Amino acid sequence: MAEREIIFSVTLQKPIVQGTDIIEHLDFVEPDLNALECMDRGSKISNMNGVMKLLEKCANIPPSVVGAIGARDLGQIMEKLGPFLLEGKKAPSLE
Repeated sequence: MAEREIIFSVTLQKPIVQGTDIIEHLDFVEPDLNALECMDRGSKISNMNGVMKLLEKCANIPPSVVGAIGARDLGQIMEKLGPFLLEGKKAPSLE
């Protein structure tokens, strides 16, 4: 299987520390059906859980990294990822 193309990268305003690693930027691939299905299943718990599952799949990062993403960085990520999900529709609430 071919590696999926990176569609955007985000430099984190608040780097994430995981053990001895410092994560300063994340690369994202376009969501595929697997990622969208994970988001859908996660959103049955909460909208935020669905977003977290999507980020895990699109950035290939573990839940511990997703959970450490700051609010400003999440806004920056969703601004870039949103067009691949919504195609002109209003974004769902993250409540």
